[in-house]
Amino acid sequence: MEESVQQVIMQSIQDLDRSSMGSGTSLPLGSGPDIDPQLQRILGELEAAAEARDQMVHRCHELDMQVCTRALGFDWFHIEI
Repeated sequence: MEESVQQVIMQSIQDLDRSSMGSGTSLPLGSGPDIDPQLQRILGELEAAAEARDQMVHRCHELDMQVCTRALGFDWFHIEI
């Protein structure tokens, strides 16, 4: 892979890491005719992976909340007996 492509990919990964705390996951790169099609494909896959990661983080949070709620209910059950 060309060095320029590698640099753009590394910059995109760093941008994703910085924006993971923010509200969006879109990359700040334009999609013009001057961008290599392989690079466009890779950036699209990177964005899809970031979106999937965000969805998994959200789902893990939901499951953590369910576990905490059930654990609290279970502890209360033992206290009442």
